Amino acid sequence: MAVPKPLVRAGTAMSNGLYRVSGGRLMGKVRGIPVLLITVAGRKTGDKHTNPVLYLEDDGKYVVTGSGAGSTQEPQCLIASLRSARIALGIPPTSSSLADEKRVCSLLLSTAARDPGFKNLRRTDQAEIEVGRRHLPVSVEIAEGAEREVLWQRLLVRAPFFADYQKKVERQIPMAVLTPKT
Repeated sequence: MAVPKPLVRAGTAMSNGLYRVSGGRLMGKVRGIPVLLITVAGRKTGDKHTNPVLYLEDDGKYVVTGSGAGSTQEPQCLIASLRSARIALGIPPTSSSLADEKRVCSLLLSTAARDPGFKNLRRTDQAEIEVGRRHLPVSVEIAEGAEREVLWQRLLVRAPFFADYQKKVERQIPMAVLTPKT
């Protein structure tokens, strides 16, 4: 069952808000891998969309993937909501314990961080990222060939679970290099 768009938006807004308010201390890591917020113009409307995404820092650049956690289709939108996270974790809707809220936030971010809006990244050469409290305009380049393979191997050293994502799909998981503009 698909999560209704208003819940997806609410989950994303909550995740982004916590990240921004805390300067990335909250929602800033998933499975030990750092998270940034990326803002990209939508390919259809041109409206700006901000999503949390795992990244690998490489020589002053930021590398992101379009893994969708092993989704058969390249990621397009986030699928995260408070309600579905609570259900998945078996947390009663009335619980307000801090431990439960941290578990919900962690699940939301791990779901949200799977998607950098990669279809939108493919159609642009610029974006904006937030790394902690820093806001950086970046150029976007899709990594291909030997460059992609080198970056993929570096990612697997830091985040071996991405190999499991690749095994789930026939498509090659795309990678983008985000280079800060000076």
